[in-house]
Amino acid sequence: MAFRAVETPAGPGALDDRPVTLGTTDPAGGVAEFARREAVSGPFSAEGQDGSSRYWIGKYEVTRDQYAAVMEPRCPTPSAAGRAPAASLSWFDAVAFTQRYTTWLLRNAAARLPQADGTPAFVRLPTEEEWEYAARGGAAVAELDFLARTFPMPDGTSRYAWFQGPRSAASRAQPIGMLEPNPLGLHDILGNVGELVLEPFRAVRVGRMHGQAGGVVVKGGDFRTPEAALRSSLRIEVPPYDATDGQPTRLPSVGFRVVLAAPVSTSLRRVEALNRAFEAESRATGTEAENARRQIAALREGADPR
Repeated sequence: MAFRAVETPAGPGALDDRPVTLGTTDPAGGVAEFARREAVSGPFSAEGQDGSSRYWIGKYEVTRDQYAAVMEPRCPTPSAAGRAPAASLSWFDAVAFTQRYTTWLLRNAAARLPQADGTPAFVRLPTEEEWEYAARGGAAVAELDFLARTFPMPDGTSRYAWFQGPRSAASRAQPIGMLEPNPLGLHDILGNVGELVLEPFRAVRVGRMHGQAGGVVVKGGDFRTPEAALRSSLRIEVPPYDATDGQPTRLPSVGFRVVLAAPVSTSLRRVEALNRAFEAESRATGTEAENARRQIAALREGADPR
């Protein structure tokens, strides 16, 4: 399985991360896609780049052959059909794949995994922020291109994404890697099959996520998405269970790709560095924090916080 590095340039501090605007500024995006400020940060150091970190994301969607190789008793014989993305899988199937793949890697190829402070990587689904940051092109594109509807497609959408219609996907998922990649070298990040992410769906309030966690998030559109509707911000909610039979929801238009990640608290040294950075940040914003504490105390007492 091939991975691409996604750089997340930030400062050198232990708590520094990269602020990003995700979603769309078009009000038509509504509660599903309206713009909000988030942040991303990779756990792995970028060699020779001070203050830069990275995470690793699958260059391709996980294929049928790759899924079978991990989940079935015997590896499949490679085939053309096996190069199609694995689909008709539930979120639980995708998570089970990441668990079994991680276990195999740690037993058989731990030395080849990237490390964070001496701790080897593990495999998981990407977060929404990791997925959309990478789909937009990350630090490899200019800010205006990052905020655009899609990553730059100088040769036209049909050269970069499979979408609805006879001149593109023709109503079925296509083998991975047949089209041009995005600026980070990621193939089929928009279209072909929608891609599962780690967290549950939340609606978007103006500027932030709503507090209620819901169903499964699918990103990026698929082979049934019209060309004009493809966009980096595209996200839909899918119920995790099929109400007709109580089984996990499995759709032929939904698959996944994976990331290599690492724990935050990799060592005592790392925890101490995080705490020192937090204390310094707390002192720098002490006035604001104290004002907030006074307001909360006054509200509890039923008094005027002024």
